[in-house]
Amino acid sequence: MMDKDNLEGMIDRLRQMKVDDKDIPALMMTAYYESGFDTKAVGENKDDETGEVISKDIGFFQMNAASFYDKKGKPDPTLTRFFKRMGENTEMKQSQFEKKLLNEKYNTAFASHVIRDFREHSTIEPFTKWAAYEEYVKPFLEGDPIPGKNLREQVAGIKAYVDAYLYIHGLQTKESIKKFRNPTVKVLDGFTGKIKGDIPPRRQGTRREMGIESEEIPARRQEARIKGDVPAKRKRSRQDD
Repeated sequence: MMDKDNLEGMIDRLRQMKVDDKDIPALMMTAYYESGFDTKAVGENKDDETGEVISKDIGFFQMNAASFYDKKGKPDPTLTRFFKRMGENTEMKQSQFEKKLLNEKYNTAFASHVIRDFREHSTIEPFTKWAAYEEYVKPFLEGDPIPGKNLREQVAGIKAYVDAYLYIHGLQTKESIKKFRNPTVKVLDGFTGKIKGDIPPRRQGTRREMGIESEEIPARRQEARIKGDVPAKRKRSRQDD
């Protein structure tokens, strides 16, 4: 089982590669059932009649390179867009691509691309590219028992999902707190229609800056106070009534 640091490092990379947070727990559970979190795992898919190897599932996410090539050996649109994004030869041969998939970071980059590319360019659920998702993860997400796995394997798969979920939730909480503590206020310039930038904190001006030299007292009252001739308030008498 992957240790905590490696698990969190993998999740951090998936987030950096713009995989949606809601997809990551299911993807990590899928990876567990596909490769057991073995970055060098290679599974061979053989023809039932001839026993010939027809494709390979490679690396941490068990990416099946053959499923992204047509019968003539040409990369499909999803793979072509990946090569372009990586700045690679868009006509890369399947055998060369399979060797690259043995690299953990490259394997992760392609798995991330598949999720994002299907969301953007296809109506097909991207997780259908993994057999383990259809067989084990999807039933779990739908509230059904995980078929074909013993108790230990079920617990381990669910743990992969929960650990990823809790780690992401913790990151989201920290990010929310940071935004709350350091809010950014923008103001729209009414003339140009563009954002001016952060509003500087309001500074209270001094009396001098506000044009007030001193507190002004009416002259007559000021003079009366000095001389002491301010008449006392006369009490009302009965004669006044």
